[in-house]
Amino acid sequence: MKGGIFQAALYPLLRIAFAGVSLNGKKANLTIRVYQNKRLIKEEKREFEAPNGVPSAMMFEYLQKLEKRNACLYIATILASINQGALPSCDSDFFHKMRIDTDNILTVNIDNRWSIYASVFDVEEIQKKYISIDGIDYIFPTEALIDFARRRMHISIDRRGAFAFLLYGKASATLAIYQDDLLVYSSHIIFDDDDSAETRSQNDISDIFDDALASDAIGDEAAQADAISDDFNTIEDLDAYMDSMTSSDSSDLNNAILPQIDENPLSAPELDFNEDIQQSNIRRDMLLFNFLKNSFNVFYKNENYDSDFINHTAILEASEGAKSAAEFLRKELCIDATIYPIDVGATICDMAYEEAKS
Repeated sequence: MKGGIFQAALYPLLRIAFAGVSLNGKKANLTIRVYQNKRLIKEEKREFEAPNGVPSAMMFEYLQKLEKRNACLYIATILASINQGALPSCDSDFFHKMRIDTDNILTVNIDNRWSIYASVFDVEEIQKKYISIDGIDYIFPTEALIDFARRRMHISIDRRGAFAFLLYGKASATLAIYQDDLLVYSSHIIFDDDDSAETRSQNDISDIFDDALASDAIGDEAAQADAISDDFNTIEDLDAYMDSMTSSDSSDLNNAILPQIDENPLSAPELDFNEDIQQSNIRRDMLLFNFLKNSFNVFYKNENYDSDFINHTAILEASEGAKSAAEFLRKELCIDATIYPIDVGATICDMAYEEAKS
């Protein structure tokens, strides 16, 4: 950390640079913003190889040169992990009630009303990757980025029900549900290079922190999540399913991905997939739809708070392709959806800028 650098008297004299690092599969996208006298004087975007999520030597060399050209450089990223979440409480007893071992997590208290947490092991893993350039300054949980973005974009939340945000990226997606202006539930899905996916909901936290949870310490919500069987357990299941589909049995697709929110689910129209969409993208969408369906089910069945009906979803589109998710929400789940483009790298820079001033 570079504390104290943001003193008002130094603003006219120093050039302060911020590097927002966003990992997308095997690529690392960087947004660079340089400030002087509280004004943005330069912005630059770069892309580097990041095999297995590890920044390349060329990226580190670039950051070192950037640090030499400016008085100070802040490097920030978001936590690309399923081992993070949000809880509608700041009380450690509530964490224990949710079977979360507070010794193995880092927490952020939001307005003394709700909390964001992340695995300390995942944070340490990221820190180790940046040792060669004297470390990284900020690692923001994905939920923190969503909350920052919705405030910055002035997206108003209707308090008459629950309101969902979906951060839609190329390599991952995060669902965050607000209720009475509290982030009460979140879940994550990470897409592998072969379009298979790893998912975790806030309430399904078994095995996240190694031995932090006893074998019988799975909460009711986690048990409910396990009870909700995925339609597609492996990418092979999806391949077989997609190969078996014809135009005459497209109605089966609706039945396969329609969420069982109540005993009489609504019959929604078919999704309109364009013919030029690659098969792999369709498989990825199907995994995302199944993730959304199961996440909403877990939220509705949560016994720790009264779950209101979700009446709207704001999709923060970090990568092209969110239209299919919006159509699924509208047509299959009967939830209104609005797409808001978001530059994740620039948002990370903004978050780091605000943190450095505080």
